[in-house]
Amino acid sequence: SSLIALHIDRAMVHMSHARWTGAEQDFDTARALAAELGDHWQWGEAQAMIADMALMRGEVDRAAALYGDLERRARRQDNPVQQAWCLRPGVIAHLDAGQPQAALELLEQYQTLLETTTESLIRIDALGLCALAQTRLDLPEAAATIDQAHSLIARLSPPVAYPRYFGLRALAEAGLSRCEQDPTSRSARDQARLTLKYLSQYAQTFVYARARASLLRAGLQVVRGRQRSALRAVEEARRQAEQQSLGPELALARRLAAHA
Repeated sequence: SSLIALHIDRAMVHMSHARWTGAEQDFDTARALAAELGDHWQWGEAQAMIADMALMRGEVDRAAALYGDLERRARRQDNPVQQAWCLRPGVIAHLDAGQPQAALELLEQYQTLLETTTESLIRIDALGLCALAQTRLDLPEAAATIDQAHSLIARLSPPVAYPRYFGLRALAEAGLSRCEQDPTSRSARDQARLTLKYLSQYAQTFVYARARASLLRAGLQVVRGRQRSALRAVEEARRQAEQQSLGPELALARRLAAHA
């Protein structure tokens, strides 16, 4: 078990620097050891990490297959937390497809599965994704959901941990969306700045978050009427995404640059 943890820790270091090949090799070794020892939790942890890396790089079909395998095993083991992990990509897919209502409906299942745990990190993911869906639907409770997530984040120190990436990213997107919807609102501007601050702090350790943070910073600069600063942030995001093989961020940066 300690050897599995060692490989997972080493994989996390590779992952934090976007060294995807090294990370996957160590996660794969951890997964094989866990299977040999019958450690279902650590097998699922390594499997989820590999799936998440695929999702971040835009390998949607591969990620779906990996999550599907994990979900089947989690159901057999009656593991609600790992079942919840497997719902997250579906929520993200609905949001990316412009289907926030479907995302909220899936998040209800997500929240139900989380009733058995007090784990803060996965709850930040859930709150961030929920806030983004609510914002896309222009629901008034979005602001309170963002504040609830901020309260949870503020109690954790230091403000970084791998499982929070999708939540922090979604929170920053929700903050920007609120600011775009009501650019004269001081509370919306303050939330946008704080959500981006948390994502940027996270990106100091996990470099793969820098491209998305730069893209959201560009959006905030557009709201402020600072077009040149926005273009510089988009170019920075493009460079970061290319260096780190992040397909979704690279495609978005190129699209924004083309329409600037």
